[in-house]
Amino acid sequence: MPGQGSVVGGVFAAHPLVRVISLTGSTATGASVLAAAAPGIKRVSLELGGNAPFIVLPDADLDLVAAELVRLKVFVSGQVCVTANRVFVPESAAAEFEARLAARVAALVVGDGLADGVDMGPLIHAAARRDVAARVAESVAAGARIVAENRSAEGVAGLEQANFSPPTVVAGVTDGMRLAQEEIFGPVIPLLSYRRVTEAVERANATPYGLAAYVYGRDLDRCRAVAGALEVGIVGVNEWRPLKAEIPFGGVKHSGLGAEGGEEGIREFLETRVVSMPRPGVEG
Repeated sequence: MPGQGSVVGGVFAAHPLVRVISLTGSTATGASVLAAAAPGIKRVSLELGGNAPFIVLPDADLDLVAAELVRLKVFVSGQVCVTANRVFVPESAAAEFEARLAARVAALVVGDGLADGVDMGPLIHAAARRDVAARVAESVAAGARIVAENRSAEGVAGLEQANFSPPTVVAGVTDGMRLAQEEIFGPVIPLLSYRRVTEAVERANATPYGLAAYVYGRDLDRCRAVAGALEVGIVGVNEWRPLKAEIPFGGVKHSGLGAEGGEEGIREFLETRVVSMPRPGVEG
């Protein structure tokens, strides 16, 4: 059914023939759909907003982390609900990591997303570009600093009207900044420093969202311990694309209900029916 989302969604949520609603969207939209489906006692599966932490452990391979983090952030120009939003880096490694990220960002090819050899294209529309730029500007005004910014697409013939958001590394980000509080949906890497791993985990969990997270380090036992302490639906350990069709994926807290993918995702659309019959000649 084509049409405006708020109208079409309302029809589906209220119609008596619809028994299951599966939505991928913002947390606000998910709450609205959940409320609309409640009178009909419909089953609802929601994959909603995120604010994914990316924790760099003290023993991590910084070259590997820089390469995979940049790759993650330019994938679909950062317009992915599971992309890294808050990158926690040990204070002792902050300067070195900033330098490696800056070199990676400077080497990116930004341009026509359909052309060969291009690493990243534009954002979906002008409003998205303005929103990302505003968040970066707010953080800088609040004390953060831009470490790297790739504006290579500016001035390229034929791309003047495209909504490019420059891949940007912002250091000195604090937990209270909007850049760390809300989903960015753009190619911005906010860097937050930490002193103890337990502190990084506590700060990573201090959000109403719990969709995805990332942990990078050489000690796999420590990686597993950190992953187990994070309040999210899926954790990539030394892996920037943990989603697979055969495994379940879903968020916790304000990031959603239910699961997509794997057997668990199929079960969202099934109901269990029990048929009980007495055996012949056996009294119940």
